[in-house]
Amino acid sequence: MSDRKWMSSRTAIRGLKWFIVLSIAGLLLNFFLTSFTESIRHLTQLNPSFLIVALALNMLDWLLGGTRLLVLATQIFPQIEFKTCFKSNLSNVFLGAVTPAQTGGGAAQIYVLYKNGMPFAEATVASIISFLGSIFFLISCALYLIFFGHVPAMNPSLLLLSRVTLLVFSAVILLFTVAVVKPQTFENSTKRFLSIIPILKKLPESRKLQSFFDSIKKYQDIMKIYVLKGKLVLLAAFLLSSITYLNKFFIAYIVLKGMGLDVPFIQTIFIQMILFLIFYFSPTPGASGVAELSSARLMGKIIPKSSQAVFAMLWRTFTLYIGVGVGGVIMLRYLLTQDSSPDK
Repeated sequence: MSDRKWMSSRTAIRGLKWFIVLSIAGLLLNFFLTSFTESIRHLTQLNPSFLIVALALNMLDWLLGGTRLLVLATQIFPQIEFKTCFKSNLSNVFLGAVTPAQTGGGAAQIYVLYKNGMPFAEATVASIISFLGSIFFLISCALYLIFFGHVPAMNPSLLLLSRVTLLVFSAVILLFTVAVVKPQTFENSTKRFLSIIPILKKLPESRKLQSFFDSIKKYQDIMKIYVLKGKLVLLAAFLLSSITYLNKFFIAYIVLKGMGLDVPFIQTIFIQMILFLIFYFSPTPGASGVAELSSARLMGKIIPKSSQAVFAMLWRTFTLYIGVGVGGVIMLRYLLTQDSSPDK
């Protein structure tokens, strides 16, 4: 497949513009809904020491993401280097933020691994396992919120969201397991399911869909390496995924302390769990707009209204905006080089 058919720099930049516009709109709306004067006061009273800690945790997030990918990739491609995994992870952050529902993140990760010498099949499998590590952790969060989430933000609608998230993520894990263990069964069942939906009736005959099923069979042997020989690697990937997300949650608490707010630690973490579950359902690029507004509203359960807009701005800066900037520099270099190359 030609690189041009996957993603162009123009498409990525267009997505970045939407991400910026929607993010700014969400932030401005937050400031409009709260006291602008009080928000400025909170900004002038920030403790720079805590912000330095938040920045350090942000960078730790990048290192953890790169390390998780390295652990998984070396199991099937020992030649891979950490710097490649580090760049691949940040490219994932960028393209996930500028595409609807984060759909481009995984593709960006695979692309950077592939462009640095890792075979496409191995890069795809390593990225899928990395994604599943996140899914397992988020399932754990959903379960924890359902049974132990006694916090002010946990109203019935959010409890329902946690249950829906648990159902969707569990379905993803189930489908992946069937695809790996019994690829032919997965193919037959999928085709039968699609054939009973009128609008999708012709899809089972699609060449692209058949290519997808053929790829699953092709990748089966690579996936079995993890299942049969890489159990400790899978455990390490899950632990690194857990630490990565807990680190993201902790950034929120540090930001609040930097604003001089005395907040309950456990409730802060619970609300962060809810927010990250919400983001997976957001259709906007990188949950832009949705994240800014929902974070302010939910954190408003435990912080003053006047501080909500400033919190949302700082929190998104340290959990995403900086990473999008750094990842954008890395990813756009690849895309611009690809766009300037002649078609193969």
